[in-house]
Amino acid sequence: MEVLGVTTLLVAVIWLALEFEGVVNIISFDPPVESSNFAQIVGGIGSLVLTFGLVFLYKQQTAIQHRQERWMSASHRPELEFTSWVADNNQLSFELSNLGNGVAKNLAVTITVNKYPSSISGSEISAITPLYRKNPFARSLEEQTSNSEAIEFKSDPIPDFQDELFGEEIQGKFHEVIQHFGENNVESVRFKITIEYELIREESEEICVWSGTVDVKDDLYLDAAIKNSTPDWGEIEIELPPENV
Repeated sequence: MEVLGVTTLLVAVIWLALEFEGVVNIISFDPPVESSNFAQIVGGIGSLVLTFGLVFLYKQQTAIQHRQERWMSASHRPELEFTSWVADNNQLSFELSNLGNGVAKNLAVTITVNKYPSSISGSEISAITPLYRKNPFARSLEEQTSNSEAIEFKSDPIPDFQDELFGEEIQGKFHEVIQHFGENNVESVRFKITIEYELIREESEEICVWSGTVDVKDDLYLDAAIKNSTPDWGEIEIELPPENV
């Protein structure tokens, strides 16, 4: 506040000096200053002080709001716990609990596939699909107690992968993408399954539920790929394989 006062005083002095020298003419007066002109000068100074005061208050309010948002983001974070999960053809379902103190919003699952070992660019492709719960129908998971039952979230069947792969545009299901890798003389692929969700202030986090390598073969659906893959436990964060594979 002291800085504001000094700054305002300096601006007022500079402005008065410029007025007397005729450099600016915000208020017209000729020395000696008459009472009517003096009132104008006082009013002008008051306007300057008020303007600087409002600017200062706005900056203070903005800083406080940013601090509150950072505090909310740091102290209200979800903590997802996986009870089980199932892969069925190209569809995934998860039993989830939220033991944190914040809401996990817009849950989704991402599948990423790339050549293994990855030695060339343009050999990675991914697809994302939302995760939904029932009763109520939603894509969010609020905070729960440790005694709360896990809630089932299901994906739609994994949508078509659609991107450029090996220099050409392709679109297809998981098994069709794997077949395309084989047509380009790829013997093994690495694939990754990631759960993504949003926090306060639209920040996001992700959890790797599966990562592994598998040999390329025809009609390799997602559940079979998981079953026949060599898992990368160093990257998998939940240490819980799907129940049915």
